[in-house]
Amino acid sequence: MSPNSLFFAAATLSAPPSSAETNLIVEIEKTAKKKNKPATKKQSSFDTKRQTFPPEVDNIHREIIKVLQNSRHQLKDKIRMLREREAAAAATAKKSRSRKTAPRINFNDHRLDILASHIHDGSHLHQDHLSNVSDFRIQAPSALESALPVKNSAPKKDAPPKKESKSVINKALKEEARIVEQCQEDATVREMTIQQLNSSLKSYILACAHIDLVKPIFGAIAFYREQYPSPVDRRKIVDVSVYNLLLNIFAKEGNMVTVKEIFQQMKSDGIRPNAQSFASALETIARHDPIDVKTAKRIIRQMQDENIPLQDMFLQCRFVLDERDCVLRVIHEIRPNFQPTIPFCDVSYQPTILESLNHRPSAVLKDTPYRGVLPNRDLSRQLLKDQMDREMRGVLTVKSIDAVAPDAKTRLYRSKLDSLKQQWAKTLEMSLQRNMDALKMQFRPKRGVHIYPYLATLPISDYVDILVDELIRLAQGSEGYTPSTFMLHAQLGRKVMDKYLLQCKKNYKLVDRLEKTYSEYLKYFEDKQVTSMYNCRQYWEKVEHDMKLPARADLGEHSWSKFILVRIGKFLYDTIINEIKMDSTMLRQVEMHQYVPAVYKVYRHYADRLKEEVKPHPVLVKLYKGSRPETLNFDTDMCPTCVPPHPWLTAKTGGYLLQKTVLTRLPEMSMKQGCVVDLVPSKQIFPILDTLNQLGASPWIVNKPVLDLIIQVFRNGGMEQVDIPLPVSQCPALPKITRDLSSEEKNVIYRQRFMLKKKRSEMFSLWCDALYKLSIANHFRDSVFWFPQNIDFRGRVYPVPPHFQHLGGDMARSMLLFAKGMPLGDKGLDWLKIHLINLTGLKKKSSLTDRLAWANEILDDILDSADNPLTGKQWWKESDDPWQTLACCMEIANASRSPNPAAYVSHFPVHQDGSCNGLQHYAALGRDQKGAEAVNLYPFETPQDVYSGVAGLVEKERLQDAAADVEIAKVLDGFVSRKVVKQTVMTIVYGVTRYGARAQIQKQLADIKAFPEHKSLPAASYLAEKTFDSIKQMFTSARQIQDWFVDCAKLISSVRNKPVEWVTPLGLPVVQPYFKLPKNYAESSRSVHLLQANSKPNVMKQKNAFPPNFVHSLDSSHMMLTCLHAARAGISFAAVHDSYWTHPANVDIMNKLTREQFVALHSLPILDDLSEFLEKRFSYSPGDIGTPFPEDPRLRLNAVLKSVPTKGKFDLTSVLRSTYFFS
Repeated sequence: MSPNSLFFAAATLSAPPSSAETNLIVEIEKTAKKKNKPATKKQSSFDTKRQTFPPEVDNIHREIIKVLQNSRHQLKDKIRMLREREAAAAATAKKSRSRKTAPRINFNDHRLDILASHIHDGSHLHQDHLSNVSDFRIQAPSALESALPVKNSAPKKDAPPKKESKSVINKALKEEARIVEQCQEDATVREMTIQQLNSSLKSYILACAHIDLVKPIFGAIAFYREQYPSPVDRRKIVDVSVYNLLLNIFAKEGNMVTVKEIFQQMKSDGIRPNAQSFASALETIARHDPIDVKTAKRIIRQMQDENIPLQDMFLQCRFVLDERDCVLRVIHEIRPNFQPTIPFCDVSYQPTILESLNHRPSAVLKDTPYRGVLPNRDLSRQLLKDQMDREMRGVLTVKSIDAVAPDAKTRLYRSKLDSLKQQWAKTLEMSLQRNMDALKMQFRPKRGVHIYPYLATLPISDYVDILVDELIRLAQGSEGYTPSTFMLHAQLGRKVMDKYLLQCKKNYKLVDRLEKTYSEYLKYFEDKQVTSMYNCRQYWEKVEHDMKLPARADLGEHSWSKFILVRIGKFLYDTIINEIKMDSTMLRQVEMHQYVPAVYKVYRHYADRLKEEVKPHPVLVKLYKGSRPETLNFDTDMCPTCVPPHPWLTAKTGGYLLQKTVLTRLPEMSMKQGCVVDLVPSKQIFPILDTLNQLGASPWIVNKPVLDLIIQVFRNGGMEQVDIPLPVSQCPALPKITRDLSSEEKNVIYRQRFMLKKKRSEMFSLWCDALYKLSIANHFRDSVFWFPQNIDFRGRVYPVPPHFQHLGGDMARSMLLFAKGMPLGDKGLDWLKIHLINLTGLKKKSSLTDRLAWANEILDDILDSADNPLTGKQWWKESDDPWQTLACCMEIANASRSPNPAAYVSHFPVHQDGSCNGLQHYAALGRDQKGAEAVNLYPFETPQDVYSGVAGLVEKERLQDAAADVEIAKVLDGFVSRKVVKQTVMTIVYGVTRYGARAQIQKQLADIKAFPEHKSLPAASYLAEKTFDSIKQMFTSARQIQDWFVDCAKLISSVRNKPVEWVTPLGLPVVQPYFKLPKNYAESSRSVHLLQANSKPNVMKQKNAFPPNFVHSLDSSHMMLTCLHAARAGISFAAVHDSYWTHPANVDIMNKLTREQFVALHSLPILDDLSEFLEKRFSYSPGDIGTPFPEDPRLRLNAVLKSVPTKGKFDLTSVLRSTYFFS
């Protein structure tokens, strides 16, 4: 095997029972070499010298191997496990007083007994039995007596019965449980590695076909068939989908001979053809003129024998070009009247909570959030083409707001940078061509998956453009933070794959199909009758059905595994590092030029790990910054779209029109969640997909007056008071170190320099972040735009563009308005004023009536802020969210000065925020009356402030301790306030530890100048403890539920050795992505696979994260329910987790829906359903446990999963009357 081969079996497909480094292929090869050699004692797997059981046990071993000789590799793990038991029994025998008598066969032999009974009874022992440990378990010890023949088993009369100590028995039982768990884990690891090999093989076949290389395809398949001789493994690796890809390749050529050979090979491998297989066969016939009717009839007869109706081909097969017409033409030769029918798919929801939305509304909506936003049909189609062209290029170029008229120095730097780019392009073209030629020579078609076909899918010119852009991106990076080389390799490999996928879509004419379908889909945003009857997904499905389009092709099999992406990225990065040079003296006037690498590798220690990073040369960074580029380049999927996003139809189809968009954003090292979501039926996650579609379909525009003001402040040097970052030039210069300084003085300066460099790095990062946001906003200032949406693993929704979107901070939110305006109506102006006061954070304890009255009192300050934001009283700067406050002041000024405020058309979004939303969900789960009152689930005249309530309880405890002469309680006199405990109360529901709470409180105390600094640590520890105790008093049920969550997660991850999983009330499967990194782990393509296959859950993170993650999945479910019902009501809706946005005129409608859906959500038996799911997924059956031992954690796990906390008596319907639940 060549060193550049990507064959997974060598690098990542070892699936050993105990060590991730064991290579199964090596073991098979060793076995094959020894097959014809005479057996020796050293070669024997059953050494008689180590025998501790009666001879018939080893005879059973040999008989099992004889029966299952074709699946020796499956049996290997089980036999080794049994040998380990023998060794443990031998060790026990040595400690026994009676060493003359052989130990009896005990519980640990039950699997052998069952296997032996199968053999002696003449019953068939299927190979699949070995893949399921539970098949080898028995329910009672009495089965042992019936499994073995009775031979000399009666004890001698004079010999006393042998007794085993409890400790020995318990130890054996614990070891039994451990081995069972290990066997189950080994089976999972092996299955995962085989699945990944299957996926990689399919992408390799398609990449080879893309560049017209057929020979390597057969070579790779033959290679894996040889490496995996077991029919079971072979059928999983080279399955029917692999053969279908081969059939599709040769069907295009009309190569009937090869197609017949492939079918024969499938038959010999025991693989049944499916509808796609027969469709390729019929397509092959259609490529010949005249059509071979006799062969076609034989194929259709064979389909009937396989019980595959002709109709299934048109429902299940993925036709991309003219395959459908070819198949239909052949069928018409035999059955002229046959016409395929494509039924309209079921688009209803499964959860009962959404049953009301499955019924079509009888009335047409008065208006929709979309109608009238898009221009006429011709302009809309032009916008569609512009968006598709942008995504085909993969890059959006925007003008930088920092661009100024260049001076002589700037022009010089730009000239040198342009010269460097041209030089790099020439160098890269030559070196890439040379490296590709060398790689091609190393390519061996008869080996496994190789990197060359993947790289050959794109022309050299595309790689040159990608790498030049990558060099500039490196020069733009932060001085303080650099991604690891693994992340850089993966990102670069993904860019290559994205270009390849776009080529495939173009070649398969999927781009034309999309344009045709989307043009019809645009009617959804124009016709309110259509919007009333369908949601985005349903209408897209209807358009495809009406157009009689074949089944959708998502190109999932074309996607490359992470292993491939990292290898491709490494190949390209090696080219950059080894070939790209620059003159390090280019910014100085010197005679001697010194050429050095433009980028280089550095190694940094992070805790106990060494991390490899890639850094640009400082001269390159200085050159780029000094050039002050006029434009900025952003990847297309980092920017809004100029037409509504593609609706999410499945977990793999949606988001951007052509660019691949992931549904679930996951950490780099986590793959299980994505696999789980991909495997569930699309119907199960329809509520999640439709929420993303409704939020993504909401059109936005830029608030130009606010944008212009922010740009003005930004260009004038920033303003820290309102969070506009200062440029790095305003950071103090680094102090210089001179020879006359002492060692202590030098150390002080070194620390100062370190802190200043850190500050400069942070300032530059913040400045760049603001530059990107403002530049993108300025680019879209005259356009309507949309944000494609996706979710995290808990179901929380996020816009895909990372820079400019409404989940950003105060500055970003202030620049956004709804594209569709609505008249304020009778109460719209009042809601604007209340929203303004909410933004200031100054009247949180006041009623809505008092807030509105205060807004009217300070109306002059509001109008002054709107008219003279930078020269007047500047009241808006005192707000918690100053820029949103200023934007609201401007909107109120415009509405107040209009002739008829009720008729004023407002685009402004008004927010309604949950009152400590995490605790609201806990209080509702536990029906906790006291807790519900504290977080405004219960109606009051004025809002209840949970933070002040907790601070009051803490102060009460402090007074008692101070009276008892506790010193630290006396020190804290006058310092216990709402602000000190607020962050801890806010995060305690999300799993903050006492250590974290202490750090939070200590930080708050440090901001109080009057508090003695040397007392901050003991004071913080004291207050953290009292805060936790106060929360327990105020939220009894919440703490019980949280403790139950922690116990469940701890036992699941430690006893079951699995990550915690659950399903949200709307059907989204969730897997917590927290795993341990091996001690010797180093980021690499090989390590990624081993980590994914062998990763152990991080028990600490699993148990600490489960309570907040479960609550986050609930607040996401509440938001989704509200969004879906808001869409049915025809009102605009946007959300930032537990902050819901709508037009001022629709606030009352949204508030009603928010409360109704919260009650509907918590009327479900959420905790009981969770307990039932966890019990079904993770509990042990009596057969799994066998004979329990004292304090058996498996029994404790079963008990804890059933122990649902009891609920209080809070009336959940009180929420419907609570004004301040969301306000």
